[in-house]
Amino acid sequence: MKKRTYLFIVIVIVGLLSVPLINLVLSVEKQQRLHINKSSLFNLDFASQILNQWLYQFGISMDPSNIIIGYDGWLYLGNAHSNIQTVSRKGITPSEVEEIRDINYASREWERWLKSQGVKLFKVMVAPNKGSVFPEHLPKWATPAPQRVLDDYFGVVDNSRFIDLRKPLFHAKNSYKNPIYYQTDTHWNPLGAGLAFEYFVNTIRAEAPELAWLPDNMYEVAEVVPRAAGDLAMFLRIESSLPETEVVINAYHYPTTITQYDFTSGEKVYNGANTQLFAPHTPQKIVSDNALNQAKVLWVRDSFGNAMSPLMAATFSETLQIHYAKAFEPSDVFVHLVSQFKPDYVFFTVVERDVRQPLFAHLPPDSLALDRTRTLSGPQETLSLSGFHHLEKTPSPYEYQINGEDPYWEFVSDFKVTETSESYMKVSFSCKNPNSEIPIQLFWLEDGMNHYSEEKSAHATLISGTNLISLNQARGLSRNKTISKVRLDINQQSACQTIKLEPLVVGSK
Repeated sequence: MKKRTYLFIVIVIVGLLSVPLINLVLSVEKQQRLHINKSSLFNLDFASQILNQWLYQFGISMDPSNIIIGYDGWLYLGNAHSNIQTVSRKGITPSEVEEIRDINYASREWERWLKSQGVKLFKVMVAPNKGSVFPEHLPKWATPAPQRVLDDYFGVVDNSRFIDLRKPLFHAKNSYKNPIYYQTDTHWNPLGAGLAFEYFVNTIRAEAPELAWLPDNMYEVAEVVPRAAGDLAMFLRIESSLPETEVVINAYHYPTTITQYDFTSGEKVYNGANTQLFAPHTPQKIVSDNALNQAKVLWVRDSFGNAMSPLMAATFSETLQIHYAKAFEPSDVFVHLVSQFKPDYVFFTVVERDVRQPLFAHLPPDSLALDRTRTLSGPQETLSLSGFHHLEKTPSPYEYQINGEDPYWEFVSDFKVTETSESYMKVSFSCKNPNSEIPIQLFWLEDGMNHYSEEKSAHATLISGTNLISLNQARGLSRNKTISKVRLDINQQSACQTIKLEPLVVGSK
């Protein structure tokens, strides 16, 4: 027994002593000997690399929370990234559907606010997860549910603002001999990005007839060249042993030189060829010298915009780029960029796994937050109608017909919004078209005020039924001051000509 113990100790010591030697040899091979330090001498990365390479052959990942190994050597993200596999297999819950409704409402409000800032067009491109386009390479246990997440998502959001990029990719997957996503990376390649961008262009072309676009041949394959394995292989430290290809499209050779500036400091960061740019976490302005349009785009994006960035630069003379995680935390960053940059167009590019993030439910500074899932339960005050304008009362109770350009109701009130309680206004209305969405603007008079003003107002978009407006989140509404009058304006007369509006109610829940 003692001999075996001694033998084991000797083996362990020899093994430990061999680690520095192996690292020294590897450093010489990589021409890094001058950079070796004491800590790196005992680095065991080489061992995990060898083990990962061996296990990869059997479809086994040592880090399945981050990386999943599928069939034919395809790599996919694991659940550590937005719970991607569980959501794909189980679908969206009813509570998550309500979260999507909040995001859709916020996008509608941002579109209204951006138009008020001079923005001509606001669109959100949704890039599908790799597993949504290539589910056949996933392990059997990771097979997505028949009702796909994006099917549910696009069943809720307004498809005039949100653009589903799956269609061109599904078509390309079955008709192109070249891949559109990397086998060893999370992302689409230049061909996939180009086809998605072309679909985006064709979707908005009629809404932006003033814009010129790249010719169709720019989205064709120019060359296929070897490249290093992608981010998923790097997670496993096996990138050196896995092959990967780059499918370059003609747009990558469009004659454009770009200059990149840090938007905050104005410092020049890069000048040269129109190359891929990583999603920046600080605002970066890209100026293109030979763009098709002298136009400014604020592009809020993630890493799926990397391969799309040369196409944006070739199309627009200035693009201000920032990752959405930084643009909306806090939301004032986005507001500041719009104010400072004054974009002509605002585009988002968001990967599927992130489209339900709460940050996309952030509202513009002049918008009211709505809650359509609860009712008032605390003390309530019903406001008295004192008059209406450009509205005609019909024989039906609470029903009015719009007969002018400035329709509104005015109510007498006597309530306060305090810091210590949550106050809500219940707006119950119906329209003959049950699917109508009514943009409204709510004005209020506080103690000492004689006239309504834009500073003491906020916007919302209501739907038929009961809408609870959060008064605590209304910017400009003072705390602990009596609200003596409230005016509710209809901002889009064509949305609904005949409206039934019950008396407004203020209370808590």
